[in-house]
Amino acid sequence: EVNTQAYSEMLMIRQRPLDDFDPKNWKQVAACCWFDGKQLRLKLPELGWLQISPIEISYDLDPKADLSLLQVYLQSYALGVQAMLRRQLVLHASTVSRNGKAIVICGCSGVGKSTLAAALLAKGFTLVSDEITVINAEGLVQPGFNDIKIWRDTVDELALPREQLQSVRTGLEKYYYRPNHVSQHPVPIAAIYVLGTD
Repeated sequence: EVNTQAYSEMLMIRQRPLDDFDPKNWKQVAACCWFDGKQLRLKLPELGWLQISPIEISYDLDPKADLSLLQVYLQSYALGVQAMLRRQLVLHASTVSRNGKAIVICGCSGVGKSTLAAALLAKGFTLVSDEITVINAEGLVQPGFNDIKIWRDTVDELALPREQLQSVRTGLEKYYYRPNHVSQHPVPIAAIYVLGTD
């Protein structure tokens, strides 16, 4: 489920045929990625095609596509690219809030952003976004998805309720956790923290 408030009431995510691709009309910018000046087209292994524009994300799945993988791409990469196409600031960060003020937790993959955010959520904070944090022109953090991805050891350590968990992918001990409190409106920033490994 996508909280479309995060980007615009005009945001659309839909499945449609993307077999009209002509590479002559696109510039290849990476191994499986093309750009035509307004939108991005990606060919993803084990999944299919994604096309991202400022107001729409379209996908055309391979017959044996892993649907859980689609959700992972939509929740992170696709919406991050879309926000950049809309000239919004995108941070690799989890964001929580308390008393109407946002705390942005930045860092590299695996450093513990979502783990720290989950611990704060367990203490009564409100989830604003996970994986990516989008900051609008007014300097407010836009609310993102209604869940946060965390590993099994975090689930066990925080004793999170199982009815609020959903497996990210079969065979992977990582879960979507939907907390009780989720922001529905943009939130001003109180602090930005960058986690390190030192």
